[in-house]
Amino acid sequence: MPYSGFLIGVIASIIWGLTPIFFKMMNQFAPLEVVAHRVVWTLVVMLVLAYFTHRMVRLYHALTTWRELRSIIISGSVMALNWFTFIYAVNADHIIEASLGYYIYPLMVVGVGVFGLGEKLHRLEWLAVGLAFLGVVLKAYENGGAPLVSLTVSCSFTLYTLLNKTRETGPIVGLLAESMVLTPLAVVFLVMLALDGTGRFVLGGSVDTSLALMTGVVTAVPLAMFIASSRAIGIAVSGLLFYLAPTLHLMCGVMIYGEPFTLLDGYAFGLIWLALVVLGYKNFSRKTSPAAE
Repeated sequence: MPYSGFLIGVIASIIWGLTPIFFKMMNQFAPLEVVAHRVVWTLVVMLVLAYFTHRMVRLYHALTTWRELRSIIISGSVMALNWFTFIYAVNADHIIEASLGYYIYPLMVVGVGVFGLGEKLHRLEWLAVGLAFLGVVLKAYENGGAPLVSLTVSCSFTLYTLLNKTRETGPIVGLLAESMVLTPLAVVFLVMLALDGTGRFVLGGSVDTSLALMTGVVTAVPLAMFIASSRAIGIAVSGLLFYLAPTLHLMCGVMIYGEPFTLLDGYAFGLIWLALVVLGYKNFSRKTSPAAE
């Protein structure tokens, strides 16, 4: 295994995993204002990245082909919903619930394959889905209702993943194009806040201005690093590294911000983790069996 690629993937996952700390520092911003800044400054960073990696021709194709542009507009809207939900969760002390959403995500992809696309599951995959469902039921019981943050995070990220798989545009150009189509709305919203005197970009002084500018770096840099890592170490290993991020989210919520983690939380997360182990074992055994070769 290329150890430099593995290290890059670990660093990218750690950056993602520590984003609750970053967004918690922006708790004076309204969640929608953070999303607007994230869109605008991600566009700036991604334009620089796309230029130096010679992807501008691909961007032109994405924005001038109606099928691709339509997919980008939809996926960009879903991405913004995912960002908003996560930022809201961080500043409303629901980091643990948000982390659960990212754990559920791969199992939800499997569920969509079965119930939406008519795919057939192996008995171990059914077991994984069943365990995950029980975990969500336990969390719903503890919450006194559906864990809306977890389900919104997982559903939006699942839909975003599926939309990305149905188009030609890759993740780098895709994020750039998504940011580009959302930027006019984001700029209008930020200008309205500035005129109203409620925008934190100027009102909050140099600290808030710097944090707003950094949203682009926090979004774009780990994505570029993770893509480079995936190419070096393969999808299977990089997929395992993905779980480092929600694990760190969970640790931030419990250890840094003191969010309650009850016995029922332990059972719910335990069922989800067991489901992921079962799913991972099934995928690994399929890839390493003689029949798969």
